Amino acid sequence: MKLLRMRTAFILNVLFSICMYHNFVKKFYTSIDKEKKFLLFSKVKYKIKFYINRLINIFYKNNQMHFLVDKF
Repeated sequence: MKLLRMRTAFILNVLFSICMYHNFVKKFYTSIDKEKKFLLFSKVKYKIKFYINRLINIFYKNNQMHFLVDKF
């Protein structure tokens, strides 16, 4: 049961974070001039992937830490 709770919390944290960063990137992306849009698209795409991977690692470690604390 604790494992199911940990997985559910992890998935919800990741989805919430993706939504937050999607809104941030959408605002950032629409404020860019149309000429620069295509040049910066690859950089923005790379940054999004980097931050999503970073968030997944942080939430996974955080959930593991809470799971280990609950086990004792």
